[in-house]
Amino acid sequence: MYSIIDQQRAYEIAQEALDRTEDALLTGNHSVFEELFHLPQSLSTMDGIVWLESTDDIRKVFDRVCKRIKDLGITKLDRRVDRLIFDGPEAIRYSYLTRMLDADGSLVQPPFPCLCRMIHLDGSWKIADTQYALRDETDHEEALLGAQHERSIPGGLESPGYAVFQNLLDRITKSYLEKDFATFEELTSFPVLVQKAHGTEIFPDAHRLQIDFEQYQREFKIKGITNMIRTIRSVHMIGSKRMQGTYRTYLLSGKTLLSEGYDSAMTLEQGEDAVWRITSVMHPIEHMTLDKMVHSDLS
Repeated sequence: MYSIIDQQRAYEIAQEALDRTEDALLTGNHSVFEELFHLPQSLSTMDGIVWLESTDDIRKVFDRVCKRIKDLGITKLDRRVDRLIFDGPEAIRYSYLTRMLDADGSLVQPPFPCLCRMIHLDGSWKIADTQYALRDETDHEEALLGAQHERSIPGGLESPGYAVFQNLLDRITKSYLEKDFATFEELTSFPVLVQKAHGTEIFPDAHRLQIDFEQYQREFKIKGITNMIRTIRSVHMIGSKRMQGTYRTYLLSGKTLLSEGYDSAMTLEQGEDAVWRITSVMHPIEHMTLDKMVHSDLS
């Protein structure tokens, strides 16, 4: 894909953003965030999404996270760019793992993967949205999203964003249950990023995605999964051709619930052919954890 920068420079830009925001959080210099963050934008976890529209919104998030860092005695945010792809001529997406360390170099909480998108505007690269793969509701998640973050569908069930998101979610679910990879491929934009509990995986093409799809099919058969129920928790439009939503998934065998529900987030973009497709997914399910989630306390 054509880009105004090469791969090495893209990595440098992404790492510079991580380093500058780390320094800002540790020193309380909120002006760096205001300079680097494009408005409006979203911050999301598997549990919810918060929409930032003003510098006041940025400052509120900044102050909450700074307070948590201070309260926990965090002196280092160990973050290094892991995977990076171009998202058009003037946009990049990259993943990184966040490790919060105290003065002794000890982890303050388990590391968590993150996914960031940066865009080039007026000669500068700015952060456009960030996703945090925090599996459970935590104090850090509350610091990011706020105590009253969005858990409902903005605009209600009549909003265009909800209808599009629900339709695609239903089709993806049906493709898994009916082993219909062709539909799954049709609704996916490549390369697609899948952010899981232990890291981010990039699927550059349909072949790689099909291998993963078929592995889940085998695991579903072994564990007796015959149905999935998915309910939307929130949907946010980001401009007219991009949206992010969160949803909860329940796995069943017949009418028997196999596990507690788990939360996920998904980003969709509308292509030139007017079709909405998945560009990234964030969820806790991966091949090594599916067995643990199915054999939960519900048994």
